[in-house]
Amino acid sequence: MLFHNKYTISIGRLAVMLDSQNYALIKRIRIPLPERMIMKAYNKLMDEVNEALNKTALEREIETGILRLKLYNKAFVLYPALLKTAKLTWDAEHLKIIEEITGYKLEKLEDREILIAEIDRLQAKYRELVSEKKSEGGVSFSELIISTEIILDREISRDILLYEFANYTHKATEKLQAMEHLNDR
Repeated sequence: MLFHNKYTISIGRLAVMLDSQNYALIKRIRIPLPERMIMKAYNKLMDEVNEALNKTALEREIETGILRLKLYNKAFVLYPALLKTAKLTWDAEHLKIIEEITGYKLEKLEDREILIAEIDRLQAKYRELVSEKKSEGGVSFSELIISTEIILDREISRDILLYEFANYTHKATEKLQAMEHLNDR
């Protein structure tokens, strides 16, 4: 097989190819090929990407900027406030609320470092998301990767393949829909 498809291309390589518009990255081996052959393979891959990822609720949320606002509030307002609460009081009620919101159980003073690390991670993700340039079609693939990481609260290796990443985006979409359903009540 000369060209990548959704079963062979990593999301990191796909993001670089889309952001740089270096269509030659679709080749799996380094041999010279006609431009029309490369573009045909590229168009086929884009069809597979669109089929795998669809236009999800996740992409609509990214386009509207709501996700960026949610991340900003979580990274720069909510979590720092919880950290200040943890510095001021160590009563069981406040610690329980912090655990419910963050998922981190603070039992000793050193456990605050976990919360500090999470704040730093969220703030870095926000800065990375803000620095991403939007493609002409709306959401860049890099933004989609970062947003999926934010929603699922986990790092996603850039070495995973596209068809594997599609599972993450579907989980993120389901999580967004569940959160919207809870907010509607």
